[in-house]
Amino acid sequence: MTDAPGAAPGSETAENRKSAVPRARDRQRSRPVTLLLQVGAVATALGSISGLVFGIVHAIGGVGGGGQAVAPPAGHVRLSLPAQSVHRLTFGEWMTANELDTKYAPRGQIDDVGVTVDYELQAPGYSRGATLPVRFRVFHQTTAGRDAFVDEFQDPAQLEVDSDSCTCTSSFIPIPRTKSRYRIEIQVFRPGPKTHSPLKKAYTESFLGFG
Repeated sequence: MTDAPGAAPGSETAENRKSAVPRARDRQRSRPVTLLLQVGAVATALGSISGLVFGIVHAIGGVGGGGQAVAPPAGHVRLSLPAQSVHRLTFGEWMTANELDTKYAPRGQIDDVGVTVDYELQAPGYSRGATLPVRFRVFHQTTAGRDAFVDEFQDPAQLEVDSDSCTCTSSFIPIPRTKSRYRIEIQVFRPGPKTHSPLKKAYTESFLGFG
């Protein structure tokens, strides 16, 4: 798959759309696992769907791996997406699919809508089980044919424990309940502080909102 350009042609900036879309927030989570006892406390402390989703697995963090990355040349990391990478679902459906008890969902948010994104990483030179930072940037496609930034989420990808690759699925990514079309940019970074550009970028297919 061909990497997406650093910025979509004709993209609007977030500053120009403060009245139309929510301000970007930085969230983190790791791979969802069945560890329900910690979820209730997290849900109480966080007041939004995205806070719960990314907070649940941040509290769990590092299960099943934790290998340290040995950084290879940037070009060695490969990112690809299947033809149908985006899957629409409600927050309750996401929790059920990940064996999380829906009683821990914040009140009134069980029916909120969003997507998950499938993608594949190959990272020769990185340790097995290593974690690479991944950012998901949501764009709304305007009537003028431009991409308007909506929000972004951090969701680290963990390589398989027996290989230097990952067939990954993102966590739940909230999507505004509108009839607009959206697409999501995936950005993969080197481990460590984000003082550099992404190693790889790619866009999902365009998909319809939930209006």
